[in-house]
Amino acid sequence: MPGVSLTDDERNLLRRWQHGQYPYPTLRAIHISSSGNSTDAGLRGIRNLDIEFRYPITAIAGPNGSGKSTILALSVLAFHSILGYAPFNALRKPDSEGTSYYTFRDFFYRGPVDPDVTGVSIQWDYRGKRSRGSEIEDWKLSIKKGKKKWMNYDKRPKRPVDYFGLSRCIPAFEVRTLKNLFKARIDTDPTSLLTDDMLQRFCDILGSNYSSTLLHKKSRYHLRSCETVSGHTYSSFNMGTGEDAVLQILWMLDKAYKGSLIAIEEIEVGIHQNALKKLCKHFVEIARRKSLQIIISTHSDVVFDALPRISRVYIEKLGEDHRVIYEPTARYAMARLSNVQKPEVEIYCEDDAAEEFLKAYLPAELRKRIRITSIGSHSEIPKALIWHRKLNKAEKCLAVFDGDVEDKYLQRYLDELKEYYDENFVKDAIYKLPGNTSPEKYVINILRTDEAITKLSGMWRAENGEVRSRLEEACAIYDCHESVNFLAMSFALNREQTWRDLVRVSSEIDREGRESIVGWIERALAIKGPIS
Repeated sequence: MPGVSLTDDERNLLRRWQHGQYPYPTLRAIHISSSGNSTDAGLRGIRNLDIEFRYPITAIAGPNGSGKSTILALSVLAFHSILGYAPFNALRKPDSEGTSYYTFRDFFYRGPVDPDVTGVSIQWDYRGKRSRGSEIEDWKLSIKKGKKKWMNYDKRPKRPVDYFGLSRCIPAFEVRTLKNLFKARIDTDPTSLLTDDMLQRFCDILGSNYSSTLLHKKSRYHLRSCETVSGHTYSSFNMGTGEDAVLQILWMLDKAYKGSLIAIEEIEVGIHQNALKKLCKHFVEIARRKSLQIIISTHSDVVFDALPRISRVYIEKLGEDHRVIYEPTARYAMARLSNVQKPEVEIYCEDDAAEEFLKAYLPAELRKRIRITSIGSHSEIPKALIWHRKLNKAEKCLAVFDGDVEDKYLQRYLDELKEYYDENFVKDAIYKLPGNTSPEKYVINILRTDEAITKLSGMWRAENGEVRSRLEEACAIYDCHESVNFLAMSFALNREQTWRDLVRVSSEIDREGRESIVGWIERALAIKGPIS
């Protein structure tokens, strides 16, 4: 839920974003579509993709080839330059007034074997004031690639934007031009690179004491240098790749105009985890102070963990289309990247019957995000949660009790867990299956309808009348376990398969029970941070 567990800075950013309180129009969505022809390759393989920007900072994760770089490029291409502004590394040379801007040529180039992108359509959604003094509104701009140019660029709303690609990560000593221009003696007058505030952030991120940072210019090339408080001075030729990358990013943010959009590709490259975590935390405060919109791509769980959940987006390609998942947990996103299931939540339940019940009632996407462990009896469930906490497991833990567990026992278990967990969380971590009875009795009672009986008759190759009669008899059996055994014997099936059939059909017709369980799991997944 937006706004839950946000810091003051994060909440301030969200409020400003929701009310459109920015000096320039902001980008709210990008839509890519193609003609639909079988030979249409789309834009870098993207034929259909819709992505929303729901927060002023957006971190996009996804597999290679999923479209992250394309989205970053299109985000800065959504805007035209303001007077006198020249975006970082734009190919178009500044005019007499110093104005330049990004064009499609900066990011999209068709080589001799690349497909034709004629017919690709792009739509940008904006929010803000179209002109000075006008009201805040939402509007769209659409283009379609024709045989010639992409668009008339001056149709775009004006806003200062900058794109920071992976070229920032190339070590200076590997760039021959820099070595030729900046030889042993630097004969240019340097300028201060970072303001005092940003210099302090640089020190905090890298855990070092710098007294100054300088920028040396020759032609259109730059070289950076640092001086430590102990008097050591060195340039980018002798900086660590991550150190120089952080310095460049902070420089970019420092010189950015208020209200700018900044796009940064693969923010984590070259930066160690602790520095990366601190950098992301500073993003939030810098974005608030300067009213920035920041869009980054990443493969790092550290980045996702360090930023508010509302800022996270995961994209992946599914056949010809792209799937966009908003506000994923870091654990879920990284598990999809590695194609190895890493459950975000471990659910402890009483027995195998409850486990099968939960699996049947939950959709596949939720099942992928959880692990269900049956314990054996309801009295053992709180003990399992306590050991989960003591073992400091990475995933959250939840408890599911059968519907027939008495409230006096539940209260006792809640009291036990409060010694180890936060009281508010304990209330959210406990769930009681619907029906105030055992899962077996609840399911069999649900199935006493014409629709359910018809489904079971088809699955078991039996007459409707016989299935109805046996269900009525099973309801009368006192022992819930024996009721399932009775049905299995009546139709010459094994018990496990019979129970799976029963809960499968029950889940299909029990909408209220299904929504209750799914809603509880989704709320639990939305809790910020590990429960333990």
